[in-house]
Amino acid sequence: SFIDYDVNWSVDIEEMSTAHELKLPERIIKKLHEPLSVTDLSWNCKGNMLGVSFGKPSASGWCVDPGYMCFFLINPDIYTDYNLEPKVTIENEESYVMKLAFHPDKHNIIAAGTYDGGIKVYKLHQDTDSLLCQTSIESYSHRDPITSLQWVRNRYDDSFLILSMSGDGKILLWSLHNKLEQPIHAIALNSPLKSTPLGGSSLCFLNLFGSSALSQKKTPTLDSSFILGTEVGNVFKLSISDSKMISTRKMATLKKTNVNFKEEKMESEFDSGTGIIYTLDANTFNKDLFMSCCSDGLVRIYNAFRTKDILTLQPSTDPSSCSKFSPFRPMVVAVASSNGHLYMFDLLESTTEPINDIDVSQDGKALSCLEFNKHNPMLMATGDLLGRTKVFLISNRLSQ
Repeated sequence: SFIDYDVNWSVDIEEMSTAHELKLPERIIKKLHEPLSVTDLSWNCKGNMLGVSFGKPSASGWCVDPGYMCFFLINPDIYTDYNLEPKVTIENEESYVMKLAFHPDKHNIIAAGTYDGGIKVYKLHQDTDSLLCQTSIESYSHRDPITSLQWVRNRYDDSFLILSMSGDGKILLWSLHNKLEQPIHAIALNSPLKSTPLGGSSLCFLNLFGSSALSQKKTPTLDSSFILGTEVGNVFKLSISDSKMISTRKMATLKKTNVNFKEEKMESEFDSGTGIIYTLDANTFNKDLFMSCCSDGLVRIYNAFRTKDILTLQPSTDPSSCSKFSPFRPMVVAVASSNGHLYMFDLLESTTEPINDIDVSQDGKALSCLEFNKHNPMLMATGDLLGRTKVFLISNRLSQ
């Protein structure tokens, strides 16, 4: 079946080009009152499937409209299929879907974070899906849309946990061992100077494994430091102080207990701009480098041990919406813009001018997200506010 297919990629690519154009099925588009945006992208651990979530990033207040997830099989032998239909489409009836994260080892397990603060985990099959577990509404639950969702490995019992964050000032750790019945660890994010909650907007774990060639396939570990971005432009470094005490052993037999929130100390704060931190991303090859993308339009690259950024990128006068390091080239950076363009930088060649400037949307609609395929150096994807996803073939110049 498609879900077990192993990809063998080998082709020479001279220039970046569009391989696939993806969208919601027509039967769903026809019943929408207005277009849904692409809110997140996630590649599975084989690199042959792309998950796309749909919702409204700018929504506020109560949400009763459904969100969707589509999963597309990317065929390695077809590079110009503009009518690719999703293999699996999932409707989330309660609210929009804001975040997606494929399991690091299991290619058909996907976690989803919703507008109403919920977490759901699905198993994908040939043409359908099954809901494995989901969170319930409790006093400790997220109350705001999920802004970060990722799998984290606990090295002390070799398990995978789900880390979720939202704008309500909470970071929660979940385990499949108790079917997301309650978080196994909870962190309250408060301002260092005031006891007021910090609204988390983005999060990334620093690369604990250094410049190893295999580090690109490593999953972040619970004992790694991580970088936190907020809705008001703060960028902090912190860690989970008692990560060694977190264990999933015997969890399935334990009874529910009170969830106590721990306030972690901010280890350092970085100079940043004014406005929401849209994305944070850690460099695969250097354990100290990370990057922020802020609504002030600037992309800043930091050394984790210096408070001031070491390089600032401004590909255009329009705000940037997302930035990511290439998992295969340490000095290649991709930036998605609110003007609908994708900018590709090779910092070895220029720290001021992009190598490629691609008009992705072609109608000025903002790009909302981008994602490199961490298992195939040739592929990356972008999503925009009109619900369109494009998969690009990356030129050899930027991928090898």
